[in-house]
Amino acid sequence: MRVGGLVGDNQGGFITGCYATGSVSGWHDVGGLLGYNVEGTITDCYATGPVSGDYCVGGLVGMNWEGAITGCYASGSVSGCEYYVGGLLGYNGKGTITGCYATGSVSGDYYVGGLVGYNEEGFITGCHSTTSVTVEGCSDVGGLVGYNEEGSITDCHAAGSVNGESQIGGLIGFNLDGSVTNSYFNGEVRSEFIVVGGLVGENLEGSITGCHATASVSGYGYVGGLVGGPVLGLVEPTPVEAAHRTIGRRHEHTVDPLDHAREVGAEFVDVGDLAVAGHVALDGLPFRGSD
Repeated sequence: MRVGGLVGDNQGGFITGCYATGSVSGWHDVGGLLGYNVEGTITDCYATGPVSGDYCVGGLVGMNWEGAITGCYASGSVSGCEYYVGGLLGYNGKGTITGCYATGSVSGDYYVGGLVGYNEEGFITGCHSTTSVTVEGCSDVGGLVGYNEEGSITDCHAAGSVNGESQIGGLIGFNLDGSVTNSYFNGEVRSEFIVVGGLVGENLEGSITGCHATASVSGYGYVGGLVGGPVLGLVEPTPVEAAHRTIGRRHEHTVDPLDHAREVGAEFVDVGDLAVAGHVALDGLPFRGSD
């Protein structure tokens, strides 16, 4: 527990301009640079080695609680046997992440993200996970953040391939009462089950503003080019980028993105013009739009 390539446990300290390149493995709170960070400040650091553990596993930091991480990156592969697994951070609780990125592949079971596995009341700004990222997990899986609980995500993006079972999103798997602003995803989102979105898998009482997705999205049901659903929250308008094609098992439809959002992923939301471009396949549930 609390294993890092440079430091195992940092409480209130300052780590600046440091790096680690070796492989790191442990049980929980495992990070390529730092295992456990509480109210500490990490600036201009990086880690490049592979990281593995059970839970709270991150390419740079395993667990971050009320800490500030700025200008850092991780490029090694990250694998977790259980939950809270991220390319940069496994778990971010009330912390601030600014100008950071991750490029390695990420795999885990639950709460898996290309950048952060679980973001609880944290602030993530100007961050991204790049085109080389392949994120895999069972549920609550996102190209940037697996699960965003009352957190703020602004000016971020993710690109690559995101795979899982349920609550799968190109940017965020599950957005619970969180805010997502001026962010986007470009890539592929795949699931053999339900609740799959090009940007967000499921949005519960959260807000999504000025965002877009350019993605190939496939799943069994509750599949949306922007948000999977069902949605209870607010989706603000952005310019429509392209007409959207939806393919069901038996029928093919060419639909307006607004109609598609209402039918598939926004039954209880006032939806403006959504920026959606790409292909959506529903493998099992017929699309409810008109022929």
